[in-house]
Amino acid sequence: RSAMQEGSSAGPASGASQSTAQLNDDSLKERKAAVHVEGRRGPPPQSQGPNESEKAFCAYYQQQLGLSSEDFAHFHAKLAEPLPVTFRMVGALRQGSTTQEADRFHSQLMAVRQQAEQASQEDGTEATPKAGGATEISQGVQSGTDGGSSNRGVRRLEWYPRSAAWQLEVPKRELRNAVNKSVQDFLIREVSVGSIVRMELVSMLPALILGARPGELVLDMCAAPGSKTGQLLEMVLPDAAGGEAGGGLGGGAVVANDPDVKRSRMMIHRTKSLCSPSLLVTALPGQTFPLLYTDEKPLPFDRILCDVPCSGDGTIRKSVFMLKKWQNSHALQNHLLQVSLLKRALQLLRVGGHVVYSTCSLNPVENEAVVAEVVAQAQAEGAETPDGVPAVEILKAPREIADQIKWRAGLRTWKVPGMSEIGVLYDTFDSIPEGRSLKSRTKSDYSKRGLLRSMFPPAPGRVKGLGLEECMRVLPQDQDTGAFFICLLRKNAPLPSDLENVAEGGPAETARVSGGGEEE
Repeated sequence: RSAMQEGSSAGPASGASQSTAQLNDDSLKERKAAVHVEGRRGPPPQSQGPNESEKAFCAYYQQQLGLSSEDFAHFHAKLAEPLPVTFRMVGALRQGSTTQEADRFHSQLMAVRQQAEQASQEDGTEATPKAGGATEISQGVQSGTDGGSSNRGVRRLEWYPRSAAWQLEVPKRELRNAVNKSVQDFLIREVSVGSIVRMELVSMLPALILGARPGELVLDMCAAPGSKTGQLLEMVLPDAAGGEAGGGLGGGAVVANDPDVKRSRMMIHRTKSLCSPSLLVTALPGQTFPLLYTDEKPLPFDRILCDVPCSGDGTIRKSVFMLKKWQNSHALQNHLLQVSLLKRALQLLRVGGHVVYSTCSLNPVENEAVVAEVVAQAQAEGAETPDGVPAVEILKAPREIADQIKWRAGLRTWKVPGMSEIGVLYDTFDSIPEGRSLKSRTKSDYSKRGLLRSMFPPAPGRVKGLGLEECMRVLPQDQDTGAFFICLLRKNAPLPSDLENVAEGGPAETARVSGGGEEE
């Protein structure tokens, strides 16, 4: 039998198996070759037309953002391009630090880049244009505009303190190419030793606009993954030259909070390179964050960063899949939580303190609508200073930031999409049809068909005094970034809700801290 089986295996069946093996081997070679096309894991995808979600996205924001047809075309085209690589130096925000360390790092980066260029020229490697207009760093000197100086495709961001932030004119995936590999290795090494932090350009702005100072107590209400927390911690540390500011453990302190325990652990990993005892990480719901006490006295925060959870459609350049699954309802579902977070931030803030409210969303329902609702509520409560200044007001961003970057003014009017009606936009809350059931009619003063009155613009007579135009909108086409919304607010007088929190604060509402800084 063995002999017969061996004889049969050497027959036509064996030839067929050899042909199949040869075909499989050829296919494998083709797949392996495709892996190396333009550094991607596979052949470049064929261009496809927009799906229904992308069409809805464009139709919605064409009406909301107030852009011209040409400007919107640039906006939409920019979303298809990957983000450039950006990073900042650790420690540059600390008071008393100088530009010497940033200058040294910049010289090292340019030296690595020059060596890579020389090696590529010796090997005969040439830089080639990439999809979406991206090019390799070695393709030439880029023009230095928009608040940055550029050399060999490396843009140094001069608006960042000590010019300690950089932007590479290539997307992340292009760093894997042979020409740029040495730059990638250099950046990975610097990140591993804690010298730099990879961070999107617009994500650097909220902490800078908040402007924390040494000796202050700062709350990062929704802190994970912790990059902004690291910025705040640098700001509250004492003078880098060795002087103390504010006394205690290095003067000020940062409380970094996130309700997710795993994300809170990530914050500890992100900030450990600073080796500071001035950081406290908590995992609590931001909308019920406790009021702190020390020596039986309330301990309000000096500044609070309220970078809230959002639909995130401003990050489409980084997460392209979001455009394919975009829906109006994503923003509507976050609105109430965002209002609660900003209100709680103001309750925990001292009089004269500042709050920055920010999102990576384009949607006014998550941005201007939230700010307008909270500021209008404070005005409705009648809280104001003896001079008649509102208890909560929107401020202009610091000129050292606002004058050096491109941004758009906040919206004063917008429309609200139906929760389940596709393509339906309502101008006012009163234009929403009444529900048929008795239950829906009893809530019709503040809620109709899943939409809240707070989602809509204030009445024309009230919107003028709110200052929504002082909010900052950063759009992708202006300086090759993601999209971001930032609003700076100041608390000028106590709010009635402040007194309620202090009076009713029990074990669930307050955390008592002894003079030594330990929780009792």
